[in-house]
Parts: sequence; C-alpha cells; structure tokens
Amino acid sequence: MELYSLPDGEYCTELELVEYKRELMFKNVKHIVSVGFLITFFSLALWGSIEKDRKPVIFLSPLDKVATEALAMESTKSADIVPVEYVNNNTLYGGATWYGTGEDECIECGKHYDENGKLFYRMANGQILDDKAHTVACRMGKGNSCDQFPVGSTVEIENLDNNMVVIAKVTDVGGLRDGILLDLTKGTRDALNGDRTLKNIKVTKIK
Repeated sequence: MELYSLPDGEYCTELELVEYKRELMFKNVKHIVSVGFLITFFSLALWGSIEKDRKPVIFLSPLDKVATEALAMESTKSADIVPVEYVNNNTLYGGATWYGTGEDECIECGKHYDENGKLFYRMANGQILDDKAHTVACRMGKGNSCDQFPVGSTVEIENLDNNMVVIAKVTDVGGLRDGILLDLTKGTRDALNGDRTLKNIKVTKIK
C-alpha cells in the first residue's frame, strides 16, 4: 500500500489524503466567508454613519431653477410694497410686477408655439402678449384689482416714486398675490421707469 506524507509529518493512505484535502478546502471556504461577512458588516456601518450626517441633495430641473430664482427675486424685492389701499371704485394704490415674452418671463402663463416653433403667450382677451404694447394684467387675491379693472378696461398708472404716468389697456389676468395690483408688460414698465417690482403705484380707471 502506498503512503503519502502530510504537512504535520504523518503518513496516510490515498483515501485519507483525499479526505484531508477536502477538510482543508472546507476550512478555507469558511474562513473566506467569515472575512467577507465582517468586511460587509463594517462597510455598511461606516456608510450608515456617513449618510446620517450627510445633508440631502435636491436636484432641480432647469424649469424648477428658473421658477425658484424668479420667486426668490420677487420676494426679496417686494418686502416694502405698499399694502393695497382703496380710494374709491376707480382708484387703487399698491404694487406692480412685470412679465414678458421670454422663456422665463411669464411663469404663470401657458406656453404656445407657432408652426416655426416660436414661443408665444396668449392673454385673457385672446390676443398675443406683446412686450412693446402698453397693456397690463389685473391681479387676483387680496385687494383684487380685477374687480375694479376688469379685462377691457383702460387705466392710468402712476409710479409714485418718480411721478411718471402711462395709459394702458387691461388685456390679461394674473394669479393670486397680495399687494400686487397689476402685471405690466415691458413697454408699460419702461414707460414708468420701473424695476422688476414697482413698490408704490396709483392706478385709476379711465374707462
């Protein structure tokens, strides 16, 4: 019978050698599994501690960023807007903002595109918004200017900070925002030499 030498110096038969190798392989597998389990456990524990202190990251789409920046700009500039004040059914005091035909200049408007893919906005009276026209949108909300100046009205607007005056047509309706009487086109805003938010205006209905 042929004998085989083991690492510990002992001798064994071929069958015993096969059994010895099988046991050795099984021990190695158990060791690898144990080490892998420990590595996984400590990795998860470390990752959990990192995630616990990590601030959440919020990803915004380009449209979300535009809306967020525009609202932030308006909120910081409208802090000193004069509260809406009634004088009579034809005159109101308050603030105004402006809107335009640019991609990010009319957040509350529904977008339309012509056959050439050009963007345009349609106003409440059915006409297309024109930056150069002296038109305005009345506003809903507290001090609802749409009650005094409905679509189709003609109003005189005075910027009380510089006494500049313009006559404009009410052609559109804006959303809910307290303290804001009108949304002005760029043409109307420029005629009043106004910034993004006009804080102190007087609006009088002419007809």
